[in-house]
Amino acid sequence: IEQSIAGKRADAQLAAEIRAKQAVVDDRAAELQTLQEKLQAEDLADDVRAALEADYAKLLSDYQQLVTQSENEVQTLADQLRNQLLQEIGQVVGVIAQREGYTLILEAANVVYFGRHIDITAEVIREWDKYYATTQ
Repeated sequence: IEQSIAGKRADAQLAAEIRAKQAVVDDRAAELQTLQEKLQAEDLADDVRAALEADYAKLLSDYQQLVTQSENEVQTLADQLRNQLLQEIGQVVGVIAQREGYTLILEAANVVYFGRHIDITAEVIREWDKYYATTQ
């Protein structure tokens, strides 16, 4: 998957999403740090300290939810992209199998041993890249 054009684009899309989510999380972490520094000041009145502690607890809870939500969204996107890629690969492999008269095509990762002369990975990638170019 990683060697194909579609796989590389999916990786880039996922990386961009991760960077965007990380930037939001980093901003929220900076807010937490700033509030924590205010709380460490020794000359705070009790009522001000209590208000800041309440704000900090709320912000911390929001931060934790944001991190969890961001992780879930990234995982969902990764799953969607992978499923889409696998569906496309299946179509391409089916075309190759019919054209070449193959009865069975196995994924190499699930086979204990096979002769490299029957490996069609490069052909699948070439066909997939052609397929991908026509669908974009």
